[in-house]
Amino acid sequence: MNLPQSIQDEQFKKMAREFSQIENVANWRSASCLVEVEDHLFFIRRVNSMPTHAGQIGFMAGGKKPGETPIQTALREFEEESSFKFVGEVIGLLPPVMVVSGKVLIPVYLKSNESLETFTKKIKSNGEWDQSFLIPLKELADKDKWSFARFHGHRVRKIYFFAVHKYLENSGTMLWGATGRIVFDYLQLRQLL
Repeated sequence: MNLPQSIQDEQFKKMAREFSQIENVANWRSASCLVEVEDHLFFIRRVNSMPTHAGQIGFMAGGKKPGETPIQTALREFEEESSFKFVGEVIGLLPPVMVVSGKVLIPVYLKSNESLETFTKKIKSNGEWDQSFLIPLKELADKDKWSFARFHGHRVRKIYFFAVHKYLENSGTMLWGATGRIVFDYLQLRQLL
């Protein structure tokens, strides 16, 4: 059954807020910011000199500080990495993702109140990333643009891939790994896929 978009959005927000109350995310180590700006998702490409995830596409993210919640960590990391305070609504948490290191990452869904133009003018790198870009949700929701692989480690996992070359200068980079998983989960939860 297809529900009107406004009802789908409200159901998604309710689910994200309910998930934010779950206590079993106590073993989380880091949080990321999935930022929606006018029906686009915001991404960064990490600089090649970073000790982890060099040159990869991702979200602003980082490790928690003592006493922080995932939302506090995500908002702090956004401000540190973007050079401005987030303006908008904290919708809630998305499903946790286990990263390659075996640590749990909590994605925090943030919806900006700013226009694309204002948001992109304010963004400035703190040196951890060299390019930022936005991808329309409509394009991300095109299932034909996604590819998949299976990873056979200590458990079988599906890995999601989405080509982002048309959004980045001099890049054949893919959105994949934890970032791909977060975006795919988000799109499914929003019933966009």
